[in-house]
Amino acid sequence: MRFNLNILYSALFIFSLSFISKAQEVNDALILSTEDLQGTPRFTAMGGAFGALGGDLSALKINPAGSAVFALNQSSFSLDFNTFSNDNAYRGTMRSSDDNSFDVSQAGAVFVFKSNNENAAINKFAFGVNYERTSNINNAIYAEGQNNQSIGDYFVNKANGIALDYFTLQNNETFFSRYDDLLYEYGFSGQEAYLAYESFLIDPIDPSDLQGNSYQSNVNSTDLRQAYNENYDGNSGKISFNGALDINQRLKLGMNVNATFSDYTRFTRFNEQNSSSTGVNKIVYDNILDVQASGISLDFGAIYNIHDKLRFGVSYETPTWMSVSEKISHTLRTRGDGFGSATADPEIFNVFPDYKYKTPGKWTGSLAMIFNKNALLSIDYSRKDFTQMKFRSNGFEAQNAEINDMMQVSNRINVGGEYRIDNLSLRAGYSYVESPYKDDFTAGDINRFSAGLGYTFGMTRVDLSYVNSNQERNVMMKQSGINSPVNVDNQLHQISLGFAFMF
Repeated sequence: MRFNLNILYSALFIFSLSFISKAQEVNDALILSTEDLQGTPRFTAMGGAFGALGGDLSALKINPAGSAVFALNQSSFSLDFNTFSNDNAYRGTMRSSDDNSFDVSQAGAVFVFKSNNENAAINKFAFGVNYERTSNINNAIYAEGQNNQSIGDYFVNKANGIALDYFTLQNNETFFSRYDDLLYEYGFSGQEAYLAYESFLIDPIDPSDLQGNSYQSNVNSTDLRQAYNENYDGNSGKISFNGALDINQRLKLGMNVNATFSDYTRFTRFNEQNSSSTGVNKIVYDNILDVQASGISLDFGAIYNIHDKLRFGVSYETPTWMSVSEKISHTLRTRGDGFGSATADPEIFNVFPDYKYKTPGKWTGSLAMIFNKNALLSIDYSRKDFTQMKFRSNGFEAQNAEINDMMQVSNRINVGGEYRIDNLSLRAGYSYVESPYKDDFTAGDINRFSAGLGYTFGMTRVDLSYVNSNQERNVMMKQSGINSPVNVDNQLHQISLGFAFMF
């Protein structure tokens, strides 16, 4: 490269939040607004259809009035093993990727206080605390194929409009200081352009004109072999503090106060090679985005016993008001005729100021039927308007406009049933989640099928569940400028084991 630098870490306190736009995209912001089918094995086995049932710690996130259904104090914890497989198609070439994870998906307890006065209007009060993982962000995509569009054009577009003088080191300047200044002057795009210049991927059309701002790519081939890796690693979770009342053994009212968090890293690598004997014949561009977020939300819910065999529930989950912090880094490596190999690696993270973000709220209506105390059937319908996702800090007008253009209302239907034979419970469920995108291209609907069983030993119950989830998506190669998408067919297999203790 044109300059080498030892490992440094840069905390850049930038006055304009507009430069974050390269780091946070709408598709990534959706991660902060999405919940998977997570929780106790009983909950997941029945498709999450617990809005009118209650009586399960994971049910509290659907309808907080559900804690007033418990007859006894109860604690539970759950473990799950997730394995996914992706079939990735890019320009006629199919590749597969897979990964797995093991984690605690739920842990909590509820405490029930019953009234000794038979004539009291409030028959029962329940208080609960529950942790749940809300989303398993882990995912990996690998795709490769032939293309005639080079990533070199992407860097040319980033550089055009920036005078060559900005890429030229002056007296006492270093690679790092110039890289730092470019963030203030031209944002992350200016830094990307500088890496391309330093690694000989692009050159000015007129090298003698320091005020010239037109550039060209040094890739001299259209027969390009490209490969793309995209790896997400992280989790989202929620701790809920719950309270609920049972009024006249008919109406149950509840409320949650939720503390949420999300912590994930996105790594992308774009690799391009060609067999040309001139110019650049290999490019490797790495990007790391690290996101940490925390927030607060409220849930309100009610369950009404129409009669002993029929219950109706309704609940509302407020938006989550979040504070988000991000840091990003990138490295560009090239190889070519005349210079061998070059590496432009600032070896720093750009750390941006925190910004505010709001997830959409959600309404849920539920109906449950109980048959002779040994069988039940439950159905939930939820509505979530993803156009209400908002970046609440200044400088995100473009992202908010994109949200309005891209997103829509997502409807969700969960259906579940349980049949008991003495101490054994057999369960099954189905969950349908409509895509939050207006088009059918970016992401399709999600279909989940689930089953499970439980066995009660006195005051202890052991539960096991299996969930299969499928979704098709089209993923654009991030920070590459490549117009061809990767078609991803995702299959997720989730096995959960849980223990519940009554006391």
